[in-house]
Amino acid sequence: MQEADEKYTRLCGASHKPKPSRLICNYKMDSSPFLRLAPLKMEMLSMDPYVVVFHEAIYDSEIDELRRLCESRLSRTEIAKQGKNKSIRSSSGVWIFELDLNRQQLELLERIRRRVADMSGLLIDFNSQEVQYMEYVFGGHYYPHWDFKGIPHLEDRIATVLFYLNDVARGGATIFPDLELLVQPERGKVLHWHNMDLGTYDLEKRSLHGACPVIMGKKEVISHWIRDWDQMFIRPCIA
Repeated sequence: MQEADEKYTRLCGASHKPKPSRLICNYKMDSSPFLRLAPLKMEMLSMDPYVVVFHEAIYDSEIDELRRLCESRLSRTEIAKQGKNKSIRSSSGVWIFELDLNRQQLELLERIRRRVADMSGLLIDFNSQEVQYMEYVFGGHYYPHWDFKGIPHLEDRIATVLFYLNDVARGGATIFPDLELLVQPERGKVLHWHNMDLGTYDLEKRSLHGACPVIMGKKEVISHWIRDWDQMFIRPCIA
């Protein structure tokens, strides 16, 4: 992982200037009937592997409600170590399914999940427990990793949807070292990528990604993982 170390340091460095996207920006309106009435602003960052950004995809009122629900219930996430001194992850979070949700909060979560389905074009299990609110303060980071688990014959995370809930004054970008991609957190922006090939269900190792350290301010996100077994009725079976 020495090469990943070097790319992580370089991409997260203050002097790094990300290349402007030369791919298309358009309105996504073909994955559901709802999007024909309210299309989403989509920017294609990579076609292979699939990485896209949606702009203004979550409302201020929804962000405020999520904060009220989660901020006071955050706990320190487990900090793993790689080698002797390297911290892989430093953040606080809460699994939303563990909270005691009232009717209004359940409706909010359902709206967000329907939006995830619209953005991804994939099937979403509305009982899924794979939704997490995360907060990174000064120095908070996540070293490059994969979201898939890669355990044969077990359910896995086929795709990830990451909601940015605030602007970060400095630092906190999401990077894809193998793709030379850097995505700055902005309030209302949503980052979506595939962790597995949708045609073959092979693991997409180029989806390696990480979170740069927060230098000023804090970073708030919602992570929603989409599971491969939920796609069995819209994707071909793999022998």
